Amino acid sequence: MKRTSLRAYRLGVDLGANSLGWFVVWLDDHGQPEGLGPGGVRIFPDGRNPQSKQSNAAGRRLARSARRRRDRYLQRRGKLMGLLVKHGLMPADEPARKRLECLDPYGLRAKALDEVLPLHHVGRALFHLNQRRGLFANRAIEQGDKDASAIKAAAGRLQTSMQACGARTLGEFLNRRHQLRATVRARSPVGGDVQARYEFYPTRAMVDAEFEAIWAAQAPHHPTMTAEAHDTIREAIFSQRAMKRPSIGKCSLDPATSQDDVDGFRCAWSHPLAQRFRIWQDVRNLAVVETGPTSSRLGKEDQDKVARALLQTDQLSFDEIRGLLGLPSDARFNLESDRRDHLKGDATGAILSARRHFGPAWHDRSLDRQIDIVALLESALDEAAIIASLGTTHSLDEAAAQRALSALLPDGYCRLGLRAIKRVLPLMEAGRTYAEAASAAGYDHALLPGGKLSPTGYLPYYGQWLQNDVVGSDDERDTNERRWGRLPNPTVHIGIGQLRRVVNELIRWHGPPAEITVELTRDLKLSPRRLAELEREQAENQRKNDKRTSLLRKLGLPASTHNLLKLRLWDEQGDVASECPYTGEAIGLERLVSDDVDIDHLIPFSISWDDSAANKVVCMRYANREKGNRTPFEAFGHRQGRPYDWADIAERAARLPRGKRWRFGPGARAQFEELGDFQARLLNETSWLARVAKQYLAAVTHPHRIHVLPGRLTALLRATWELNDLLPGSDDRAAKSRKDHRHHAIDALVAALTDQALLRRMANAHDDTRRKIEVLLPWPTFRIDLETRLKAMLVSHKPDHGLQARLHEDTAYGTVEHPETEDGANLVYRKTFVDISEKEIDRIRDRRLRDLVRAHVAGERQQGKTLKAAVLSFAQRRDIAGHPNGIRHVRLTKSIKPDYLVPIRDKAGRIYKSYNAGENAFVDILQAESGRWIARATTVFQANQANESHDAPAAQPIMRVFKGDMLRIDHAGAEKFVKIVRLSPSNNLLYLVEHHQAGVFQTRHDDPEDSFRWLFASFDKLREWNAELVRIDTLGQPWRRKRGLETGSEDATRIGWTRPKKWP
Repeated sequence: MKRTSLRAYRLGVDLGANSLGWFVVWLDDHGQPEGLGPGGVRIFPDGRNPQSKQSNAAGRRLARSARRRRDRYLQRRGKLMGLLVKHGLMPADEPARKRLECLDPYGLRAKALDEVLPLHHVGRALFHLNQRRGLFANRAIEQGDKDASAIKAAAGRLQTSMQACGARTLGEFLNRRHQLRATVRARSPVGGDVQARYEFYPTRAMVDAEFEAIWAAQAPHHPTMTAEAHDTIREAIFSQRAMKRPSIGKCSLDPATSQDDVDGFRCAWSHPLAQRFRIWQDVRNLAVVETGPTSSRLGKEDQDKVARALLQTDQLSFDEIRGLLGLPSDARFNLESDRRDHLKGDATGAILSARRHFGPAWHDRSLDRQIDIVALLESALDEAAIIASLGTTHSLDEAAAQRALSALLPDGYCRLGLRAIKRVLPLMEAGRTYAEAASAAGYDHALLPGGKLSPTGYLPYYGQWLQNDVVGSDDERDTNERRWGRLPNPTVHIGIGQLRRVVNELIRWHGPPAEITVELTRDLKLSPRRLAELEREQAENQRKNDKRTSLLRKLGLPASTHNLLKLRLWDEQGDVASECPYTGEAIGLERLVSDDVDIDHLIPFSISWDDSAANKVVCMRYANREKGNRTPFEAFGHRQGRPYDWADIAERAARLPRGKRWRFGPGARAQFEELGDFQARLLNETSWLARVAKQYLAAVTHPHRIHVLPGRLTALLRATWELNDLLPGSDDRAAKSRKDHRHHAIDALVAALTDQALLRRMANAHDDTRRKIEVLLPWPTFRIDLETRLKAMLVSHKPDHGLQARLHEDTAYGTVEHPETEDGANLVYRKTFVDISEKEIDRIRDRRLRDLVRAHVAGERQQGKTLKAAVLSFAQRRDIAGHPNGIRHVRLTKSIKPDYLVPIRDKAGRIYKSYNAGENAFVDILQAESGRWIARATTVFQANQANESHDAPAAQPIMRVFKGDMLRIDHAGAEKFVKIVRLSPSNNLLYLVEHHQAGVFQTRHDDPEDSFRWLFASFDKLREWNAELVRIDTLGQPWRRKRGLETGSEDATRIGWTRPKKWP
C-alpha cells in the first residue's frame, strides 16, 4: 500500500462496546486544526450475549466443561471396569456384565457389610460407588459457590439422619430409603427455595468410607482382593484432578519480574494489609462540605478517627460517619453519592472477629499474627493440614480451628502487590494521600511510559505493550493471546483489538498521528452489573419523560428538550419546585414553561463545565441575571431582606436533593479550583480503562499528546455546534440520533477538535444568563465540510465467516416411530414440568397424565391461581407413602421437518435421537438454467462435516453470502451499500438494511413513527438489482470481488478483492 505524503494530523477516536468512530483533523504549523481528513466507523460484535450480557466465552466454557466432565467420567469408568475385570471382580465377557446390571446395587452395598457376596456381586457394588461418588470438599470451590452453604447443611442433615437410623454407611442408608420408595438422589425439591434446596447431600468422604467398609468385610473371603487391588481400584474411583489456580495479575506500581517474585503480583483482598490500604486510601481522600455560612475540610485527626472506626467493622454509612465526627445531617462528603452510601471497612477482620469464628479476640492479635492466619486459611486446600497448623502454630483447639476454617473471606485482588503496599501504606497512615505516598515511595502511580515508542512504528498486540496489566505464558511458541496474555473483559479485549487495526491502517496511509484524543463510551467502561443498573435507570427516566411529554401536549405546549428539562428539574426540586430557590417566588406549571423562568447552572458552567441536571435548577429569569457568573453563595451569601435573603435561600437549599444542596455552600467554587486546572483535567479522564488506552496508544504517539475525554464533554460540544441534525432521523438538535452508526464518527471528530484552546474560547463565550453557548465553529465551512464527508462515508462492519459456532440446538429429541398415533408429531423431548406453558399441556405425550394436568390446572385457574402456581401444586403432590416424589420432568411431543434435524445414530446405524440444526452458516446463491437466482443453505453442522457434500446442481455459482456480509445494489435509481442482517432461505428471503442503519431493526420496522423499514429481497430480486458482494475495509473503503472466481470452487477461501476507481 502506498503511503500518502506525510502531514501532521490529530486523530479523534470514539471507542464503544461494539463501535469505533474515528476522524482525522489536519493540523497547521502551530498545531491547530485547519481541515477535515478522512473519517469512518467500524462496527464489530462485543463478545457478549445480547440478552444476558454474559461473555460468549462463558456459554462455550460451560458446554466445554460439561463435555470434559462427561469424557473424564467415561474414562474413569472404563479404567475402573478394566481393573475390576483384571482382579476378578467383574466377568471378562460383556454379556455377563450386562446381566449384572439387573441386580439391585443398593441392596448389594448394604448386604456387603454383613454377608459374604459372590465376587462379581462385590464388583457390582464397587462399580456403583463410581456412578455418584459424592461431593469433593474443596474450600476454594466452596468459597466461590453460592450454593455451598446449602450443600453443607444438606450434608450435615444426611450425617445426622444416618446416625439416627443406625446406618453404618451411605449405601445402607440409601438402601433403606430405596425400600421405602423414597428418592435416593441428591435432588432439590420441586419449587424449593435456595437455602432448603436439598433434603440430603452425600460427600466424597462418605463414599470413600463405604468403600473401605465393603473392602474390609469382603477381602478376607476373596483372595483376589489384594492390597494392590485395593489401592489401584480406590485410586480409579476417587482420584481427583488438581484444581487449576487462576492467573493473578501483576502489581500496577511494582510489577513482578519473574514467577518467583510473589510480592510483585496483586495482593488478595482478604490480606489484612490490602484491607488497610483500601481504608486509608478512602479516608485520606475524604472531604466534607457543609451547607451554610461556613465550610470545612476533613482534618487529619478526623480522618484518623474514621479510619480507626473502619478497622473495627465491615462498613460505616456516611450517616454514621457524620455522627462520629459531630457533623450536621446535611453535611455532604465528596465520596458520597446516590449509589454509594457507605465506606468499606476491614471485611476480613469483620468476618474473623465474628463470634462463630475467632470472636472479639481477633482484634487482640498482632497484625503479623493476623497476616499469618489469613495466609494459612487462603493457601492450603487440605482441611486437616489447616486444622493441624492452626492448633500447633496458633494454639487453637480443634473446634476453634474448625470454626476458623468455615470463614468465607473476601475474594478478588487489589491492584497493588504486597511489596508496593508495604512501602506506601505507612506513608498513607502518616497522613498522605495515595498519590502523594506513591510519589514519595518512588513510584509513578499514573504508570505512563516516558516517550518510548514501538520499534516497528505500529501498535503491537496490546498484551506485549501492557505487560503489567495481563498475565501470559511467555512461551514464544504460543499465540499472542497466550504468550502475552489478554484482558479478562471480552468487550475491552475486542475493542482494543479493533483500535489497533484502525490506527495501524491509518499509520500505513498517513504516518503516525501527532496527537490522539479518545472518548470512551459508558458501555465500554462499565461492568455488566452496572450496565444493567444503568439500563434500568434509563428505562425509568424514559418512562418519566413520556409522562412529561404527555403533560406538555395536554397543555398544548411543545415537548422540546428545553421544556422537558425544565419539567425534570421542577420534579427533582421536590418541595422547592413550586418556588424559585433564590427569591421564593411561586413557579406554577404554566409559568414554568414560559420565558419568565430560566434554567440556571448553580456552579457556573465556565468554572465547573458541569452541564448535568445535578448542577441545574429552575429559577426566575431576573434572579438568574442577578446571580450572573457566580455561585449562589457568592451572589447572595451576604444579602439580607427580600428578594434575596440568604437565610431563606439556605432554608430552601436544605430541602433540595443532596446532589444540589452542597453547591449552595461557600466552598462550592473551591471544590473545583483547589484541584488545579480544571480545563486540563477535562482532557484527561482518570478511569482504569482510560489509563490503559493512553498507555497503549503511547506506543505510536508521545503520552503527553494523548488525551482521554469524558463523554459529557463531547456531548456538550456536539450540541453546541448543532451537529446532531446532520444525520437523518434526528428529531431534536439537542439530542443525537443513535439510529445511524455515523454518529460515532461525529463524536470522534468532536473529540479530535477538543483541546485547551477550544475550551478557553468556549468558557469565555459562555454566559450563564443565556440558554446556550455561542456557536464557535472551528472554521466557517465546518458544517458543510462535515455533511459532505458524512454523505460519502461507508460504515465498515467486521465480517464473520468463521464456522466455529454452535453445531445445533441444545435439546435432544427422541424419534417417534409412529407419528400418526401422536397427532403427526415426529419427535419427543423432556422439559421441566413446572416450566411448561398452557399450549404445552396439550402436547404431553402421556395421555392420562395430560388429562390429569389439564383438569387440575383448570380447577386451580378457576380459583384465581396462576398457571405457574397451578402446575407447581400438581408437581408437589406426594405419593401414597407420603414421600415428595413429585413430577420433575414431562415428555412433550413436537413436529420438526426432517431436513432441519441433525440425526445421531447408534453403532448399528439406527437413529436414536436428533437435534434441531439451528442456524445456517452461509447461503450459496446459484443461477439456475432458467437464469433465475436460487439459494442453497448450509447449516453450521453441515459446514463442519469433513465429508459433507451437496449433490452437484445444474446451476452456476454466483456468490456465497454470510450473515453480516455487504452487498452493492442498484435500487430505486441509486447505488446502495446494504448489509445482510438475516438469512431466510426457506422463505426465499433476505433481510437487508443500509450500511449506516443502527438500532433494533424489527422494533424500528414496527414503529409507525420511524421511517426505517426492512429492505426485503428474494434471491432473484438480487439479480434484478445487479447485486454484487463487496467488502468495506477497516477505513471504510469498498472493494469488489475479482471477477471470474467461482464461489463453489476449491479456491473459494482465497477471495481476491479490487477497489473500483469510481467509488470514493
